Amino acid sequence: MKPMLTAALLLLLVCALGDCAPTDDFLSAHLPFDGSLKDASGKDHHAAGEKVQFVPGKEGQSVKLDWQALQVPNSPDLQLAPGLTLDCWVYFDEKPTGYQPIVFKDSEYQLRLDDQREGGRFSFFVHLSGGWEPR
Repeated sequence: MKPMLTAALLLLLVCALGDCAPTDDFLSAHLPFDGSLKDASGKDHHAAGEKVQFVPGKEGQSVKLDWQALQVPNSPDLQLAPGLTLDCWVYFDEKPTGYQPIVFKDSEYQLRLDDQREGGRFSFFVHLSGGWEPR
């Protein structure tokens, strides 16, 4: 049986300076997954996915995925930039094996869970000069 991923909250912020609150103009996307895949930031960066199941989460509801991806259309608001902050809660029903992508923006950035042989920690990478570099 494959491990299941429950993404409790995905909050994507691009902040120029200091802390961002959900009401800041710098908030690029806010996907609380509280019964919906809609972006609560007002910028229409809605997620889409198949067979999405909403379950009780840490706060409100969350989305439970059977290793299926949720897609958010590309936008300049979501591009790698100074001050980019990704904030998410994830819960694995079972101990994952291998590398597990959490957030992935093609050829820009990714947040992943490393393979257990590399410590099983979360790692963030940026795509620079034709390759992935840890940050």
